[in-house]
Amino acid sequence: MGNRIQSEPHLTKTRYVQGLQCSKRLWLAWYDPEPSTDPAPGSPMAVGLEVGMAGRNLIPGGVVVKEPAYHHAEAVERTKVLLADSTVPAIFEAAFEFDQLRIRVDILERLPGGWRLCEAKSSTKTKPEHLDELAVQWHVITACRIDLIDAQLIHINNTYVRGDGEIDWPALFGRDDVTGEVRKLLPAVPTLIAKMHTTLRLTEAPMIRPGKHCDHPYKCEFWGRCTAAKPPDWIFKIPHLSEKLFNELDGAGIESMRDIPPNTKLTPAQRRIVDAAVADREHISPALAAALTRFTPPVGYLDFETFNPAIPLYPNTGPYQQIPFQWSLHHDDGAGNIVHREFLSHGEIDPRREFAESLLEAVEQIEGPLAVYTSFEATILRNLVVIYSDNLAARLNEVIDRLVDLYGIVRDNVVHPNFYGKYSIKAVAVALAPHITYDDLDGVADGSEASAAFYWLVTDPLISAEDRARYRDALRAYCQRDTLAMVHVHRRLIAYTAAG
Repeated sequence: MGNRIQSEPHLTKTRYVQGLQCSKRLWLAWYDPEPSTDPAPGSPMAVGLEVGMAGRNLIPGGVVVKEPAYHHAEAVERTKVLLADSTVPAIFEAAFEFDQLRIRVDILERLPGGWRLCEAKSSTKTKPEHLDELAVQWHVITACRIDLIDAQLIHINNTYVRGDGEIDWPALFGRDDVTGEVRKLLPAVPTLIAKMHTTLRLTEAPMIRPGKHCDHPYKCEFWGRCTAAKPPDWIFKIPHLSEKLFNELDGAGIESMRDIPPNTKLTPAQRRIVDAAVADREHISPALAAALTRFTPPVGYLDFETFNPAIPLYPNTGPYQQIPFQWSLHHDDGAGNIVHREFLSHGEIDPRREFAESLLEAVEQIEGPLAVYTSFEATILRNLVVIYSDNLAARLNEVIDRLVDLYGIVRDNVVHPNFYGKYSIKAVAVALAPHITYDDLDGVADGSEASAAFYWLVTDPLISAEDRARYRDALRAYCQRDTLAMVHVHRRLIAYTAAG
């Protein structure tokens, strides 16, 4: 058991939401938490913090309660002083405590005759879990004899488009009045709090089996710990397995795909995955050869990386708009020669034009179709066609016409026991081309890390030259690995057809 906790167990707004999701998560978060680290720039948690702070721009003159969480008593006293000061239009991070539950409020806005409770979220709409957070805050604040008039959920307005100047904060944010929805939740809050206090008094973590609840509404930080003993072919990995069927199998003690009863009702795609696990060998569709007919060398293999900042960085972009900043291209000329080209923006200005022009210059010099993995690249190129209605549009459309989706070919024609129900390029490459690995990549090993790394490079003026060079190298290595993986996956598919 971790030794970080010395004080009496108490709830917070975050722990309350954790407790609603899973009592085991609540217990572990207090007694045996994961190591605490600052959220990585560009990560969902960091984005949430950034948006929360940006929301303060809606009420100029508001005052921040700066005392940290570990000085909660001092923060409560500072909040009392600000509540009593009629010149303060809003309090940011106001601190309250009631019934061993401590909260910090994103925005407490002063109104005639009372206060408005505001929660700022990086989502583009109000979600049920946001209402739960507001309800527990309302419960605590009113118990502290503060008059609340209404409650608002502040969220990103996804129709906003940034102009040439500074961010228009009132236009960027939407404000939903959710007072009625929050009031409906209030009667249940005291009972829920009492149940969570009971959980925190347990001497051991509750026995909760991992399942579909582990990533809803939030991905649990203890997922790896709770699933470490599961077999590689755990039934949870079967794509689109219904929660009802998962619970039935799990309740019967069935964990491995190999142990699923033969008469279990599965979709044809699910059945192929389970049968491959049971037989411990791959299944190759007779249709694979036909699927590869327009897909023989010379072939280019293309991969894009994008990022989608919640708060737009460039003019004429909106919240969460996909901005391509990097591409990698391997080309097999059909004679065994592989050439690699790449582009990585610096990001000081909108990278899309340079991205498009450099890509066109590269692909127009090579022959053959262009393999991609999923329709993602086609979507990005179509977006660029809309933006650049000049001479680039026709050329980009020609690139789109050359695209062939390698993902669809693999998904529809190959089932391998070591895919374990997944069809990502990582899962497929490791199974079909084991010499291709991602384990040696340092700093950037998946798309989300690539997006977060580029966001950090673009937005942090204090990043050292050494870190900047290291992460740019990491971005290049990761994107190049994906296209190289496609080269070897394609070669393996051709070998399957050659072997009959």
